[in-house]
Amino acid sequence: MQEIQELLGLRVRHGAACDAVERKTRQKIKVVQQRIRDLLRMKRTLERLVAACRDRRPTDDCPILEVLEDHDDVSH
Repeated sequence: MQEIQELLGLRVRHGAACDAVERKTRQKIKVVQQRIRDLLRMKRTLERLVAACRDRRPTDDCPILEVLEDHDDVSH
């Protein structure tokens, strides 16, 4: 919402600000594209973990829980 307000704040009656609006919009597109790439990478990782768990039943041998536990150790 803040980003939209910033773009609307550039609104003027002449065409001079159009370049600034376009530039900011292109920058936002790059940010969105990076987020999409990051989310797709996360999705692929989660899909691999699900596939690894497909045939395993006991939670003490669960690859997903192992990854989460490893991540938890790193974050502390």
